Amino acid sequence: MMLAALVTLAAVQEPTTLRLIEVAPAETVAVHELGYGDAIVIVPGLLGSAYGFRHIMPQLADAGFRVIVVDMLGTGSSNAPEKADYSLTAQAERVLIATRILGIERAVHVCHAIGGSVCYRMALREPDRIASILSINGGPAEQLATPGMKSALKFAPLIKLFGGTGRVRSKVREGMIKSSYDPSWVTDSVVAGYTAHYSQGVGHVLGTLKRMVNAKEPAALAPGIPQISLPVRVMIGSGSTTGAMTPDDITSLQALPALALDSVASAGQYIHEERPALVVAAVLESARTAQTAAAGASPASGWPKPVRTAADTVRQVARAPREPQDSRAPWFARTLRSAPPR
Repeated sequence: MMLAALVTLAAVQEPTTLRLIEVAPAETVAVHELGYGDAIVIVPGLLGSAYGFRHIMPQLADAGFRVIVVDMLGTGSSNAPEKADYSLTAQAERVLIATRILGIERAVHVCHAIGGSVCYRMALREPDRIASILSINGGPAEQLATPGMKSALKFAPLIKLFGGTGRVRSKVREGMIKSSYDPSWVTDSVVAGYTAHYSQGVGHVLGTLKRMVNAKEPAALAPGIPQISLPVRVMIGSGSTTGAMTPDDITSLQALPALALDSVASAGQYIHEERPALVVAAVLESARTAQTAAAGASPASGWPKPVRTAADTVRQVARAPREPQDSRAPWFARTLRSAPPR
């Protein structure tokens, strides 16, 4: 018993391994790795890198998985060359190359925010390598250049001149608080962790964001969505006032043949921060779903089921029987109910 306890403690305390993988000339992608077993690949959004999943990685590793976080080019510990292609399509290809170099033939993929669009593109590119997708507030974005992002970058010169890194971190904190159900998790140390790569200078960060926003996609994602037949589960944090995903995103996702949408009422954009246990349970369920699908089950039986914990209210809203309109229902649930039958 004592030996088992010591082994468990050692596993929990095992440090994350950082690898820098060259995926193309002058392009180096950072990979954070923890644990052993079947692979689970995590693709974060623009902020946080592996730090954002610090509560998730050890629990999945303890459950017997090899957890791999891949930083997109220009984010986290990856480099940010000026002449690189920062389209979401190119980012998807880099993640596929990095995991192939690591010897990962097939894995459950977990993605956050814009990382969701990257994972959907990966599933179209090499579907046999994606066992299932768990998307945390990640819709099928066609590009990174949202109106809000473009507007914010117009003030980049003023930020560099008058605010610097401190001003950017203040804006990051403000955004985290607004997009949360319970912002108590947004502490000084958390903001520092999410913005650690800003040490390269605010000019470097803003320049990379501009290149991302200006990147051109070689093809639209929407026409390919119905071709993604693997199980896809999307967790939507409905507890923030800003709205984690747009109605258009939710409607577009309805074209997925094996889709489950879960409403998490007690979290906002960062469900993995506010309700990490819920995300861990969803990842494990997605892994079991992928195994069921690989065994030859029909797509319907492969859909993930809602995961419930005592501290969370989770409601599966996709593929549910149509109900009368209810003004008290989450806005995306009303969008789903009003969509024409497929």
